[in-house]
Amino acid sequence: MTTNTITRTTSGWPMLAIGGALSLFALHATGDLAPAAWLYGIALIRFCRTVRAGRAILGVAAVTALDAACWMYQADLAASPVVLLALAFVPPLTAPFVADRLLARRLPPLAGTLVYPATKVACEFLVASVTPLGTLFGVLGTTQHANLPLLQLASVTGVYGLSFVVAWTAPVANLLLERGGLRPVAAYSAVLAVVFGAGAMRLAYAPIDGPTVRVAGVTASRDSVARLGDRIRRYDSVSEMLAEDAATMRAAFEPVNADLLAATAREARAGARIVVWPESGALAVDAGAGPLLDRARRVAARYRVYVQIGLTTYVEAAPQVRNQTVLITPTGGTAWTYDKSHPVPVLEPYQAGPGVLPVADTGYGRLSSLIC
Repeated sequence: MTTNTITRTTSGWPMLAIGGALSLFALHATGDLAPAAWLYGIALIRFCRTVRAGRAILGVAAVTALDAACWMYQADLAASPVVLLALAFVPPLTAPFVADRLLARRLPPLAGTLVYPATKVACEFLVASVTPLGTLFGVLGTTQHANLPLLQLASVTGVYGLSFVVAWTAPVANLLLERGGLRPVAAYSAVLAVVFGAGAMRLAYAPIDGPTVRVAGVTASRDSVARLGDRIRRYDSVSEMLAEDAATMRAAFEPVNADLLAATAREARAGARIVVWPESGALAVDAGAGPLLDRARRVAARYRVYVQIGLTTYVEAAPQVRNQTVLITPTGGTAWTYDKSHPVPVLEPYQAGPGVLPVADTGYGRLSSLIC
């Protein structure tokens, strides 16, 4: 009995279910489990190699479509036209498994194990380059953000090196199951040892160049965001909000804005010298942006800190929305006002900024800013 015959009688559709279930925890989403990223490909490759080619493609395509849909739902994009991208993600997410099915067994064992991770990384780069979501979805390496020794590889290869190492596990494991190929396993193990060893040494022995400064990132609480939602839910458009008087809108935005200002003061008292708000963290209509910035200036001057404000400003001029960062200095001045230069198509229908990064020389070094 040949190896292929043996695998056909011991694997198959259960592997699709196992791989599909594990893949839902390797999406770079809220429920990620880092080990799932190392394991789900093992099951899906096993499935692809043990059923007919057409069924293999359809099965994996169904899994990747489900993954994309689940990620869109968790990212609150399910009601947006961008959800159509879930279908566009299916071919590049399925292609690595198809390539492995078609090529891996036709090559020498070690070269065969490289087909899947190489195709996976190529497809990740393609998706990141041509879609508005960049590396937010479909990049395996992003699931390993808490693995600090492995994460050091990104300083050499970018996130795609992490993806390659994680993805390489699946074909190596399948080769071991099918043939017991020890040389490819030894090569894979040696690479892992170098990557993790070098990463650990970098963490332990890399020198710290010069003094450090405490930087804090603050966000509004869930309660304040919920109260904001309760107050603005009645408006169906930006035009309706702009039709209200400025005082009414300032009151509507106050739960979040006040929370961010309070968090800034708290972190400054705790020793932070630079405090950063999230993208679009604060909100204001055009007439209310000045008073909000004045409050931030008073906090910055009182505690002698830099405060970078992430601000959505609603204005009368089309397209009525500005996505900005404003850097307030410890003297209460304004170092820059920067508009997002690459709005996400469909999701962010506002005028792009000029694309010139702002820069400020400070006692803590040169500061700059860009918006995701």
